[in-house]
Amino acid sequence: MKHRIGQHKGTMVLFCAIAVSAFTMLTGVAFAAEYNTAHGELTAGTLAINSVAAINLGSHALDGKSGFLLSAVDSGNIVVQDLRGNGAGYQVQVMRDPLVGTVVDTPAYGRTLATTMSWKAPIASLNSASSDSTSTAPAPVEGPTVIGTSSASTIASAATDTGMGIYDLKFKAEDISTSFVAAAYAGTYDGTVTVSTISGP
Repeated sequence: MKHRIGQHKGTMVLFCAIAVSAFTMLTGVAFAAEYNTAHGELTAGTLAINSVAAINLGSHALDGKSGFLLSAVDSGNIVVQDLRGNGAGYQVQVMRDPLVGTVVDTPAYGRTLATTMSWKAPIASLNSASSDSTSTAPAPVEGPTVIGTSSASTIASAATDTGMGIYDLKFKAEDISTSFVAAAYAGTYDGTVTVSTISGP
């Protein structure tokens, strides 16, 4: 009888050891574990216009008729960035000053050219040199959009959760036209075009 009792106790000890090992394997809980947390942060940038290429309006010989100034070359890019990281969307807006004669020894000097400036839709694409964003590019306004001197006009917009990254808005030569009247004075005319962004789709 004593021998059997001893065997029974030995069996119980072995069973307990197996039970502890099985608990550790099934639950992944170790009795001497350590842990810590991973922490990272993305800092918000700005919504801005990075650059605006000079706009070449071309030239036209006066012939007694009203007409349009049209460039013979592409008018370059507007580069817009949205690095805020909030997906709020934005609008790209343009306004301009009047075109005024700037060369002293021409009839146009100091005179304002009676004109209307119209922009067609730019081609919007990712600025691959500065961004590899997978966000949808801002959507151009088809137009033609009249660029006024007293209030801004929207030429492209990014809906909520789009336009995040850096994008080019490219204009072809024929996309920007500027009218003039038949009685315009000959000379060189210049004016400032201001491109800006406002938040919201």
